[in-house]
Amino acid sequence: MRKFSILLVALMFTVNIFAQENDKNGEVNMMSKRGEYILPVEGDFALGINAIPLVNYFGNLFNGKTNNSASFDAMDWWTGLVNSPVLMGKYYLSDKTAIRAGLTINIDNRVQRMNVMMNQQIPDPKVTVTDVWSHTGTTLGIGGDYLMYRGKGRLQGFYGGGLSFVYSKSKDSYNYGNLITTEFSSPYWYDFAAGATTSGGTRTLSKSDDRSYGIVLGGVVGIEYFVAPKISIGGEFRLGLYTGIDTYGKETVERWTGTEREVEVLPKRANDNRISLKNASTGSIFMMFHF
Repeated sequence: MRKFSILLVALMFTVNIFAQENDKNGEVNMMSKRGEYILPVEGDFALGINAIPLVNYFGNLFNGKTNNSASFDAMDWWTGLVNSPVLMGKYYLSDKTAIRAGLTINIDNRVQRMNVMMNQQIPDPKVTVTDVWSHTGTTLGIGGDYLMYRGKGRLQGFYGGGLSFVYSKSKDSYNYGNLITTEFSSPYWYDFAAGATTSGGTRTLSKSDDRSYGIVLGGVVGIEYFVAPKISIGGEFRLGLYTGIDTYGKETVERWTGTEREVEVLPKRANDNRISLKNASTGSIFMMFHF
């Protein structure tokens, strides 16, 4: 909420800077002092970005924190990911209609290390080994909307809808400091999924080729305010029908059989199907630059 107040104050300040004099009829003059059109017209292109990272940055800057998140930051409709970066392009078919396309590329490569107590005949918590989890993931989203505009002055409302397509894949591998041996058949190891140290004779070595495919049919309604000639900020709300399929690849595990260590590739899990209606009830914020 504090971050929303900061954004509102910044918006009011910007509006004050770029506000134009009203004409005799009380309507906003839609030409700048330099004779530039403030609103886009037929044939204009626009590029836009998700403004949520900027909102988070300024919120962190003002209150000295590093983990703020905007309360109005909902799932990105192209990928279903929270706070996902989106690059948008728009072309105006007329002064009041436009087509918009969006692209999201999310690449997540990470390595996490956790210390656990070493296998010893006489346990000593101060003597540890390191377990390592390596993860790679990629999510791609592409979508398009048909938008219709109406409004007066700098404030323009819009509504419309479109389709988007989502694809993701991931791979995980695990390396454990304590080996499974005859002497230590149930070693200590860190369960990265559960977030806790455990012990036992069965654990995952790798997961590969998990994939998801999805289609979203969505409607959108929003507002856009032009703070300067052909520069705008806006917000929107979405309602989308999602359908998709999750496929699972190979999972390799190791275990103690009672007499020896065994490595096994498990049978692939059955595919999962999903269908859901998602309302981005808190919407998203964006900045657009027209030319």
